[in-house]
Amino acid sequence: MFTMFKDMNEVMDAIWNAAEQSFIDHMEGVTDYFLAFKEFGMRLVSFAKHESNIFQMLFLGKRARPEIAEKIARECLTHAGQGYGLTDDQADLLFRQMWPVACGIAALCVKHPEDFSDESSAVHFHITSAV
Repeated sequence: MFTMFKDMNEVMDAIWNAAEQSFIDHMEGVTDYFLAFKEFGMRLVSFAKHESNIFQMLFLGKRARPEIAEKIARECLTHAGQGYGLTDDQADLLFRQMWPVACGIAALCVKHPEDFSDESSAVHFHITSAV
C-alpha cells in the first residue's frame, strides 16, 4: 500500500476523495429535475440506505464534510428558485427549512433503512417541498 502512497495521510485523503466522488456520482444529474431539491432529498435518503458506511463517514462522523452535500442542495434550490420565481432570500429560507428535514431522514435511514421505503420518502419530500 505504501508503494502507492507516501504516508497514512495520503491514504486517508484518497479514501475521502473516493467517498466524496461516490456521493457526487450518486447525485449526478439531480439538477436536471424540475423538483430538483425533492430529487436531491430522495437521493440523499437512498445514499444513506444503500451506502450507509460512506454516508456516516461523510456526514455523521467526527471529521464529517457536509459541505459537498450542501453545495449540491443549494444548486438544486437555485434551480427551484428559477422554476418557481423565488427570490434568492426565499430560496435560502426554503433551504434552511428543508435541509434539516432531508438530513434527518437520511440519518435515520442509516440505522433503520427498513422504516423508510423509497415510496414513503418520495411522498414525504413531495409534501414538504410543496409547503
